[in-house]
Amino acid sequence: MTLPVFDRTIKPYILILASIFAASFLVGTFAPVPLQKEAVEAFKFIADAFQGLSGGRLFFYILSHNLMASILILFSGMLFGVIPVLAIGANGFLLGVLYHQVAETLGYSKAAWMVLPHVYSRFQPF
Repeated sequence: MTLPVFDRTIKPYILILASIFAASFLVGTFAPVPLQKEAVEAFKFIADAFQGLSGGRLFFYILSHNLMASILILFSGMLFGVIPVLAIGANGFLLGVLYHQVAETLGYSKAAWMVLPHVYSRFQPF
């Protein structure tokens, strides 16, 4: 089965982005402790906005936040192309830091099963 022309032209870019994500995940996983603590504090600052929300309000708040972030990434990608690459790297790094935190508590295999859906969701459209 042959792929349409646009699939062959985008494949290298997807592989590059997946490589950037994987590399930044590893950097986040093995980052020095002070850098990990700083990243966790930044994550806690963002997560505090979700405290006190429940049910439908929480769902729509997260949905609107993700929608705005996706639109901003889309438009910045059309203009510059650098910001989406940095966003992929930041997502991989933060996920690596959080993986390391969970792995210390629950073990590496259980933490990997918890992280796997988030890795998939980063590349779901592809």
